[in-house]
Amino acid sequence: MTPTEQDLVTTAGGRPLTMLPAPLVALPAALFMLLVVATAWLAFAGAFHQARGADPAHLAQTALEGKSGVRVVRVAVTGAGGLVQLSYQVVDPGKAAAVHDPKARPALVDQETGRVVNRLFMGHMPHGPVNAGVTYYMVFENYDHAIQRGRPVTVELGGGRLEDVAVR
Repeated sequence: MTPTEQDLVTTAGGRPLTMLPAPLVALPAALFMLLVVATAWLAFAGAFHQARGADPAHLAQTALEGKSGVRVVRVAVTGAGGLVQLSYQVVDPGKAAAVHDPKARPALVDQETGRVVNRLFMGHMPHGPVNAGVTYYMVFENYDHAIQRGRPVTVELGGGRLEDVAVR
């Protein structure tokens, strides 16, 4: 009598070892791989956010948010160069009210020439209550093309300043 395959595979106690179905063998391996990938992703994401937090531009934007309650989204030359649009998102509505204070006029300063643009197109100033997460804008008159695409500007808004903003 020849031994069968089942007779050859036995436990230490002499009982036959039964084979597990393939899906039950693959499940722990798949869970282990998922754990490895998730751990690597979390480590990468944490390193990315730490590096971003150390970025001077990010720190300056955070300082402006803390002071004025807004985040600068974009500064763009429009209207054939005769206008500049400043877009900003409200982070803290209570602090953002200072942005709309007529006494604290917003301004854009060209960092290369020092020229200041602070006259709003048609006197337009956002008014009324602002809402968190909403993006608002101001349009400045850009006399003599003082602000130009590609050059850095300093944004003065709500009592705060943000330097090195690229103009689009």
